[in-house]
Amino acid sequence: MALQAEMKRAIRKVARILQRYAAAQGWRPGEYRIYFRPNEEWGYIKIILVAKGFPGKDEFEQWESVINLLEKELKDDRPLFEALGLNLRTFDQVAEGGIYAIPDSYEEVEDLLGSRLTADD
Repeated sequence: MALQAEMKRAIRKVARILQRYAAAQGWRPGEYRIYFRPNEEWGYIKIILVAKGFPGKDEFEQWESVINLLEKELKDDRPLFEALGLNLRTFDQVAEGGIYAIPDSYEEVEDLLGSRLTADD
């Protein structure tokens, strides 16, 4: 999928925030995955963050910890925050398949951007 420069910048920005979230959880690069499904025509970016587990008592609290960080980090870019759709999955859920499978329309961030995401991006 060939993305416009503006969409690539937005995805990089969001991916870096999620990488910082993962680092704060003590996750190493192989211990989480970030999938994106951008829709430039409609102006939204769907995200699936996959990890072994997430902090929080229940699914809402887990999701809230990530979305609150995104909102805080994107406080100066409200349109980007409002364009995001976030889902969390565990590796066990993804392995289970069915409704938890990663749809083919989603791509890992590195595949989508065509390069490994670094701190300098």
